[in-house]
Amino acid sequence: MGRFSKIILAIFLIFLAGCSIDNDEDIFQRYVEATQILKNDLKDPTSMRIYGDILVVDIKDTKGIMLSIIYDSKNSYGAYPGKSQANILLSPDEDPSYVGEGSEHFVDLRYLYEKQEEFRNMVDTGKYEITEEMKESLNSVTFEIISGEQMAKELGVEYYKN
Repeated sequence: MGRFSKIILAIFLIFLAGCSIDNDEDIFQRYVEATQILKNDLKDPTSMRIYGDILVVDIKDTKGIMLSIIYDSKNSYGAYPGKSQANILLSPDEDPSYVGEGSEHFVDLRYLYEKQEEFRNMVDTGKYEITEEMKESLNSVTFEIISGEQMAKELGVEYYKN
């Protein structure tokens, strides 16, 4: 190996050493920490229950990720008033925050997921043709499902399939 090649290799190795590579466990832990903020704000955090899995929404060209979670917890009367949905925003520059379905800023991410899947299916089966620009736009939003059961276990709360 020539001297120039060794220098390039050394620079490349130094660059790699400076890169942080998140593994799935680290990413999941960030999701748990963000969901803990929602839990801590509940009237009775120990009574939180998670229903079903959690939807993770990643929009390309943004730095944030959103989690959609269905949960409930006891109110000040000690009763469970019913399921609620919240979107938790994770941004590298700010602390996690959330918006509940009663807020004017709430967007039903699960509905968007269902509609995007239906649309993708129509495109994939040839029922609908789209332009390259539309394909790019469609692919700019990705959805992932993570285990609500695992999240509940990490938070020390109950889990219900639905």
